[in-house]
Amino acid sequence: SSSSTTTTAQTPSSSNVSLDTHALHQKRCLDELLQFMDGRWTSTSAPLLVWNCSSSATARKSSAIATTDLLMLAGQKRSWRVDDVCVENFAGPVTKSISWLSSKLHQQ
Repeated sequence: SSSSTTTTAQTPSSSNVSLDTHALHQKRCLDELLQFMDGRWTSTSAPLLVWNCSSSATARKSSAIATTDLLMLAGQKRSWRVDDVCVENFAGPVTKSISWLSSKLHQQ
């Protein structure tokens, strides 16, 4: 009697690949922000305004609070603000964001 053995290759699920790609993208964004905010390139008193953009056609991937945590902004010594904004029509607190940025720049 002969027996046969079937072997299947284990590949990462598409959701794991997607998470890995997303995590890599997040790390690159954080690295780029930290480089940009380095005191050698940007005044340490310069305020930081982040617009957490999303499309009205898709579900929001991250809240302003999650973005704040992801970018480790609580550790920044400069003034910062994160606002949720829709990319199609700039719905959200855009006017408040710009007013905030203007007031911070005038304080310098």
